[in-house]
Amino acid sequence: MTQSSPKLQLSIAAVAPGSKHLQGVCALWSVNRATLGLFPQGAFEAYASKGGIYAALSEEKQVVGYMAFRISRGWVRLVHLCVAEEWRRTGVAHQLVGKLKELSLAAGLQGITLKCRRDYEVARKTWERLGFVPRADVAGRSLDGSELTIWVCSNHLPDLFSTTATPDDDRLRAAIDANILFDLFDKWGGRNKEALVLREPWISDAVEIGVTDVIHTEIDACLRDDQRRHYHERAHDLRELLANEPETDRKFRIIQGIMGWTAPTDRQRRDMLHLAKTSVAEASIFLTRDGELLDKVDELEAELGIRIMRPAEMASWLDEAERSKLYEPARLAGTDVAFRQVRAEEIEGLCPAFQAANSGETVDQLQARLRTAVSQVRAGTCTRVAVMSEGGPLSLAIERTEENTVVLELLRFSRSRWAATLARHHLLQSILSASQSGRLTVQIIDPFLAPSTIDALRELHFVWRNNRWVRPLASFVGEWPDAKGFLAKTLVPTLGSQEEVEKVLAAFGEGRIETSRAAAAEARFWPLKVLGAGVPTYLVPIQRAWAAPLFDAELACRDLFGAPPALALNRENVYYRAVRPGRITAPARILWYVSGADEQGGTMAVRACSRLVDVDVGPAKDLFRRYHRLGIYDWKQVLSITGGEALGRIMALKFSDTEALQRRVPLRDLREIGIRSAPMSPRRLTDDQFLKIYRRGEAQLAHERCLALIP
Repeated sequence: MTQSSPKLQLSIAAVAPGSKHLQGVCALWSVNRATLGLFPQGAFEAYASKGGIYAALSEEKQVVGYMAFRISRGWVRLVHLCVAEEWRRTGVAHQLVGKLKELSLAAGLQGITLKCRRDYEVARKTWERLGFVPRADVAGRSLDGSELTIWVCSNHLPDLFSTTATPDDDRLRAAIDANILFDLFDKWGGRNKEALVLREPWISDAVEIGVTDVIHTEIDACLRDDQRRHYHERAHDLRELLANEPETDRKFRIIQGIMGWTAPTDRQRRDMLHLAKTSVAEASIFLTRDGELLDKVDELEAELGIRIMRPAEMASWLDEAERSKLYEPARLAGTDVAFRQVRAEEIEGLCPAFQAANSGETVDQLQARLRTAVSQVRAGTCTRVAVMSEGGPLSLAIERTEENTVVLELLRFSRSRWAATLARHHLLQSILSASQSGRLTVQIIDPFLAPSTIDALRELHFVWRNNRWVRPLASFVGEWPDAKGFLAKTLVPTLGSQEEVEKVLAAFGEGRIETSRAAAAEARFWPLKVLGAGVPTYLVPIQRAWAAPLFDAELACRDLFGAPPALALNRENVYYRAVRPGRITAPARILWYVSGADEQGGTMAVRACSRLVDVDVGPAKDLFRRYHRLGIYDWKQVLSITGGEALGRIMALKFSDTEALQRRVPLRDLREIGIRSAPMSPRRLTDDQFLKIYRRGEAQLAHERCLALIP
């Protein structure tokens, strides 16, 4: 077999969950598991469902290689790259990595990174041949502490940081109970092997394993002296999670009520105490094999605000768990958050919460910036603070508007669990308001941004140029050749040169654009809409009661008590509905039709447009557990969709980047467009129907203003 022959016969394709190609991927992993490490079946399914597994297929459509990857903090993190032995040294790995480079460029990501044990000499040579560069050696975060090399294949996008390592305090924090500790560090044999997945570098790079002090009480119950010494030493090697006593007592009573253990045994008392302390210490995950706790997982998670799962389950849901840490609007449920102008007399009191002292900013410097901004209100500068009815300030921003850009001179968030969620909300609102007013960019010039804010900037496709973060805006609706021409003009001021612009646009291919690339372009340059490329649009009916909290502030204001203010902070949302005939696929667009019987009251009209990110169908219990962090529905509301059946199947539409239409499009207008009746279930629209509705909603006005601003 020659090196060029397989290249001509290969195709690189995304692997769908439950497909025969996924079976082929799993079989290839099984043959090579000694070098690839543990990877549960559930993890393969989860990665495939998120588009994170691609396979190299022979002419006979057999899997001859595959890669598994995830996207985190602006980078593609390569977890597996595997080629069948008989196909090695034939270019399969080059084609797989080439596809991954193409995907990362189209998504505007920094590049590809991975960690590999330094003593794997064969792998080191392979990474070098594939175009990766060894950027640093780090002590392994895995429980065996092996030294690792960080390998990077960069897209050469300017960035503030040269390292791709995630800081220790940025990782998810998971507490383990005694059984998991014993499984992990067993040296006598006979223990359960499931927990060994926690030793894998792809897990330990994202998750820090910790314990509470209760673990030592459980270790003390071991009968053998050598086992007690061994497990105490291993527990001392892990981070101890600290919890204050009053809050622990409160959580303990909640857990006791759920479990129904009125007269608990010593073991049950320790289990409850361990779980209570984990919750108070603000860990994200509690790992256990305890069947009694897992049987009550829904009620416990709803009350404690953490995920409770087996180690193998965490491996399958790592992306979702990491995302939960970064973005948790559910954390704000029940709070009263208000955004308002800063008053001059407040400046001195605000500075302690928002001063970047660790970066060298002085109190005098921050006070001077705030006083200048407050005095320039009439000149178009807005200084806003987010506050809660009870508690201190949460965010502080100075924003001004220029002819074709919105500039955030300062963007700070207090040290709270809501910082990441608020950062995404604030940035999204700046993008939306700037695009609707026809501006070409949003720029951030604050030199003292927090790492969590920079994560949000990358996620929302800001780029680092000329000592500032810049987000180009594309308020354009049309076919790709026209959209590409529009982007070519608007991106030059952002990227600095026509050459850089051509490089970015080349990632979306030449000529007719593929559907997947058109959807990627809409995500990267939102609110861009690419027509004629096969990206579907669905007209989705939604009841007024759900439209208000999900995306419609005007409807919320009409309600007697209004919508919970926290829900307006969501960038991402999920809408549950019954499973009905007809297929909905993602990525796509949604036009939201608010159903009802009162056109004057704001219903019977299209009110908003969103990007459909994912469509999930499954048991109500599983989907609620997966998406409850988004904070819109409680369990009783989800259960009502299935008539009270916890295992009844429902559909979850996960959507993001919602833009309210500036003018609602009523049913009578829809009839003129060819939609004769109010939709009762999701209905696919033609591109022409979408364009007419979108334009009638006056969203197109922003596009016209943008064109007027382009030199």
